[in-house]
Amino acid sequence: MSVTEILTGAAVVDGVVSVPTDEVDRALQAMPTKGRKTRVKRERDPNEPKRPMNAFFLWKGSEVEAILAELKSENPDAKYTDASKEAGARWKDMTDDEKAPFVADAAKLKETYDEAKAEWAKTQPEKPKKAASKEKYDVDEMPDAPEGWSGPFQMKYLYRKVKGVDGKPVRIQKSFQNAVDLATEILAAWTAAKESDEMPEHWSGDTAPCAGITKTGTGYDLRLGPDLMSTAEKDAKGGLASWMVGEHSDTVSTPPVQEEQAKTPDAPKKKRGRKPKAKSATPPAAEPTTSPAAETTPPPAAEEKPKKKAYKVKAKKVEEPKGVNVDDCEVIGDPRFEDNEDAELLLHEESEKVYSKDDLVNPVGYVNNDTEDLIFY
Repeated sequence: MSVTEILTGAAVVDGVVSVPTDEVDRALQAMPTKGRKTRVKRERDPNEPKRPMNAFFLWKGSEVEAILAELKSENPDAKYTDASKEAGARWKDMTDDEKAPFVADAAKLKETYDEAKAEWAKTQPEKPKKAASKEKYDVDEMPDAPEGWSGPFQMKYLYRKVKGVDGKPVRIQKSFQNAVDLATEILAAWTAAKESDEMPEHWSGDTAPCAGITKTGTGYDLRLGPDLMSTAEKDAKGGLASWMVGEHSDTVSTPPVQEEQAKTPDAPKKKRGRKPKAKSATPPAAEPTTSPAAETTPPPAAEEKPKKKAYKVKAKKVEEPKGVNVDDCEVIGDPRFEDNEDAELLLHEESEKVYSKDDLVNPVGYVNNDTEDLIFY
């Protein structure tokens, strides 16, 4: 039963999952575990000589029983392990002279063992030699160019590393032949991809993914190139020699400019703030002289003043005039039409402005407080 199946039927109360312990136990017991690797014990040849004891074990073998009896007299529960610990402590406290007889006996036993071991080894089959775990790289090696290649071009290097079919950079090879075989394999894969129109994204259909091999201080490195570069003396280990696919000469191209050198210095940042007023480059006019040349010299052209920044003016919203209430007005006659008794005006008592009956918004006149005369606009 899986954990998902156990939890599916479990009860959840206030965020706490209640699962029967018997189901959990069965699930844990059925869960596959990675077994511990058991160490395979070498089968021992019964005729193989056994390694002899050293000086300490020779002395301990003769003294451990006496030490155990001594400990039991003081503590009946003393064990053999207690006697072994006590024997180790006493051996450390012994002088070299006290240890000398046991050291000599151990040396004789070791000499006898070595002779017997050598005789026994002659009867055993030879063990196969292990292949060298690491391929050695000869930095002084300078192989000839294989068929269809050019080189070696000493103290020359090719630019940029090669990416394999998987898109990962190709590792440096310790063997020149391995590097050539790998380059041939990559070029064959590129040709096949080009013919089938299934070109990997990290390759280009116009440029071969490998132009040759550059020998460095650590091995043979596949490079994209395609041009040869001269190796500087201080960087000799980065380009001891190069081999190129196809027929090439040792024509050297100019190394690409490093990004740090190619960058132009940043322009100084402009300071924020108002621009200072331009100072007039024209010196102040000299006092007039009496010479005719001075009289005919035209005055200097007036300096053009810097244009002021134009600001947008937001039009102010004009509120529409409000009319007066007719109940706050008094009906008066219109003196302009004395013959017409029906001609009437409305006098607003608070503002003392006069309105016509048809327009209570725009006044037609006002009352002069000093003369109490009606003044029309």
